[in-house]
Amino acid sequence: MSWSTSDLKALEENCRYYYQSERIPFLHYYADVQAYCQQEIDSADKNQMALQTAAESLSVNMSDILLHRAVGDSILTARVLKKVYDQQRFKPYIHLVDDEFYKKLNFRNTFIYHLENPLIDREKMYFLCPKCGAVCTCTEEWTVKGKAFRTIAVCESCNVRYKGKIQFKLCYEGVKILKRLVPLQSEETLSEDAQEQINRNEPEES
Repeated sequence: MSWSTSDLKALEENCRYYYQSERIPFLHYYADVQAYCQQEIDSADKNQMALQTAAESLSVNMSDILLHRAVGDSILTARVLKKVYDQQRFKPYIHLVDDEFYKKLNFRNTFIYHLENPLIDREKMYFLCPKCGAVCTCTEEWTVKGKAFRTIAVCESCNVRYKGKIQFKLCYEGVKILKRLVPLQSEETLSEDAQEQINRNEPEES
């Protein structure tokens, strides 16, 4: 196991270079500790959590560790995992390292940002008001900026205007839809409760 799969990709490259092998010979099962801990740690930030951030949120001692070094990061990963480990909850994160595992590991996620792409579901291009749950009205044509579709969305019930952003991310499992609303009057990201409401109503699905 490791904190994210980035170390596995480095090991893959080494195996190709030194042994002309497409597989890591000693790896039979694998667990991504980052993915597990991110679910266990209550955080407002839904981006991938850094190891040091996880340690700080759990009050894990780092004073005796040299960070960003293989040995130090391994020790810190173990300490973080120990804080939140539960055998039953951790079990689904343990994966058999087979051909399917390597296909997923080496799949390159990409954002889709052309409306004519058949993988884009136009019916999913809407927003729910985080305050009342009503469907917002998009008052402007969709534009593309930063690999995301953007528009102005208005909740007529609450009389609130938002900047809306939708991203279609092609992953190994399928297309994930990522949505965000920012109130125009404050230019600040919605509260975590509001974002959670959006997530519940807008599952990331293929």
